[in-house]
Amino acid sequence: MQGLCNCSTWACSWCVHENTCTSNATTCSRRVIVGESNPQNSLIKGRQHCPSFNIDDEILLPNGVRKEISIGVKNLLTPLEGFQCVVEIEGAKERVFARVRDNTVICAENMYTYEAEIGQVQASLTVLWNGDTFIDKTNVTLYKCHLLGSHGGRADCSLCMTRERKYQCAWCGTSCSYSESCIDPVATSCPPPHIDWIHPLSGPLEGGTLVTIEGSNLGSKVKKKYKTAGYHWWYTLYTSGIQYFSQNCLSNWCKFEWSHACSSCCWKQSWSHKSSRKFHYKAVELTGVYPNVGPQSGGTRLYLKGSNLNIGSQVEVMLDDLPCRVERSLASSSQISCRTTRSPVPSYVVSQLILRIDGANITYANPFTYTSDPTLRYIHPLKSFMSGGHM
Repeated sequence: MQGLCNCSTWACSWCVHENTCTSNATTCSRRVIVGESNPQNSLIKGRQHCPSFNIDDEILLPNGVRKEISIGVKNLLTPLEGFQCVVEIEGAKERVFARVRDNTVICAENMYTYEAEIGQVQASLTVLWNGDTFIDKTNVTLYKCHLLGSHGGRADCSLCMTRERKYQCAWCGTSCSYSESCIDPVATSCPPPHIDWIHPLSGPLEGGTLVTIEGSNLGSKVKKKYKTAGYHWWYTLYTSGIQYFSQNCLSNWCKFEWSHACSSCCWKQSWSHKSSRKFHYKAVELTGVYPNVGPQSGGTRLYLKGSNLNIGSQVEVMLDDLPCRVERSLASSSQISCRTTRSPVPSYVVSQLILRIDGANITYANPFTYTSDPTLRYIHPLKSFMSGGHM
């Protein structure tokens, strides 16, 4: 490549028309670019004189759409003909003729496609001159709007319409398409949302439960409201990246435990959608803790007894200021467990246990006492049969 030749530590030069690197510039028939380490004086010396791309923006190619590719080139070779473009996609190469206009190489209109069922793939673009003279190489991005505007195999208008403008994706009829390929009129707004999944489905009366709502056409605006039974409002915390199929919100407080499930709906301006999934407000109760004694080094598994202990999104247990590591996978409605951590002193009486489930804080007095670690003083016998069984 001419760039490597001209920045070589050796006294090399690049014969442009021969497309070769040489130590003897007199063998070049026409244009010569003298290498940077070559002691020869020349006005055309160094890699900055080599033909190269002058790229300002990412090159994007919609899948299956006939497009020209335009790319700026510095130090174009003459005559300004005989240029070709080679696009390599998934290992296959396509070569098309190119023309030059105002220091821009324009690859002839062609349809580029890829097989992978993903939103976009990287391909390479190489420009050649006079058959095999390498000009430069860069990456291009091929993309499929119907995949960029879908989630879980289902088209999503919100996801489609909030894609970056550079992709030129548009919602047409019931799918996301490249705008110039739309047969149906391009939509300016999306259909009402559809809620597929809500988790968790229950939280404490005090609220503070981080609820994830998944579905389609949930929109991209941060300020949204969700409600249960028409009374208790939730507010979304954030909408991140492209995940408009998922919204997160915090539940508000509720005065009393509902005996019936609360229905959930989504609100935005003039439309709403009621989900078949229900959210329950429940009262958390803590009635007992055992065992009550454990070693200073920690590791004791504490069992907390009560009701509705497996609800909500976040659970934390503290022994005064000492954390007790919650084992959420073992939790049930009536029991939850945690592992004690090390106490700073060998004999320490914990004044209260604090159970936090989202916005709920439940305390239990004098739950546990740390004692000195066991001390090993004597082992007998010191020998045994290989097969074991010795007491």
